[in-house]
Amino acid sequence: MSHQLGRIKAIFMDMDDTLVMTGDADLKAYTDVVALAKQLHAQVNAPKLLEAWKQLFLKAPWDPTHKVPVNEWRSGLWKQALQSLGIEKPQMAEALQERFRASRLEHFALDNGVKEMVADLRQQGYKVLIITNGHAEIQRGKLRQLHAVEHFDGIIVGGEEIKAGRAEKPATSIFLKACEMAGCTPDEAIHIGDSLPADVQGAINAKLAAAILVNRWHKALPRAGPYPTHIVEHVTELPRILKALQAT
Repeated sequence: MSHQLGRIKAIFMDMDDTLVMTGDADLKAYTDVVALAKQLHAQVNAPKLLEAWKQLFLKAPWDPTHKVPVNEWRSGLWKQALQSLGIEKPQMAEALQERFRASRLEHFALDNGVKEMVADLRQQGYKVLIITNGHAEIQRGKLRQLHAVEHFDGIIVGGEEIKAGRAEKPATSIFLKACEMAGCTPDEAIHIGDSLPADVQGAINAKLAAAILVNRWHKALPRAGPYPTHIVEHVTELPRILKALQAT
């Protein structure tokens, strides 16, 4: 049963490294990929292979023109990484990408306490939505793995916004769309995420009631800002922040 809400009616949440420790899932996937690489090519220098792939991935995790399917694109990155070590094995590249994709999803889960927190917030009457940046196909795969449609009141994927001619975080439009979905005004919503430029700056630009930063590793904030309203180490600290915001 819902209670009488205060001025905050909706909570928007980032997904990667906020609701899910994506970086941890990546590390586990890398371990599995290294094991497979050694199995497929006994003499491979696995650390160098992984480093080469990471550098390529950071530059272009998917085709910027969106013409090449993302799985095919990432197989191509593994192929380039192998070639940088003098290994010409296209089928090995495809196998490494499939292992990375499958292993990453296998380890992709809502972090401890998140499901229960979200359920409790929704029971109290809050609308809880996910706003996630990234390639539509990749992000939708992650969301399916989480069964997110069962746990959240709405989902907005930045890659789908871009395809529709709009923009992802920190664009104000994506937060206003979330407000429309939640049936609230910007000053009745808060957003929490781990990115200063995307999450915090985006919430500030959209004039939300609060911009909350998840700072898991206690990184120093840049003097130039942006400055979050509150800083937490883990998203499950949110109810405490919410209580304080509702009291003001």
